[in-house]
Amino acid sequence: MTPEGTRIRALRYAAKLLGGVPALAKRLGVLPAVVDGWLKGKPELPDAEFLLVVDIILDHNGRPRG
Repeated sequence: MTPEGTRIRALRYAAKLLGGVPALAKRLGVLPAVVDGWLKGKPELPDAEFLLVVDIILDHNGRPRG
């Protein structure tokens, strides 16, 4: 699997967890159209935003303790 594929899958999952693209866009501080572009891979989701998406997923699913 390519890194881009993983980023897009994570982005889709985070949007699902938050209730959709508009909610994810608001959380990331970008316009929904930007998230839509990232979901299409154009442009590629930047590293900083990808890490925020990972944080959203971890926060929702519970961070491991220890």
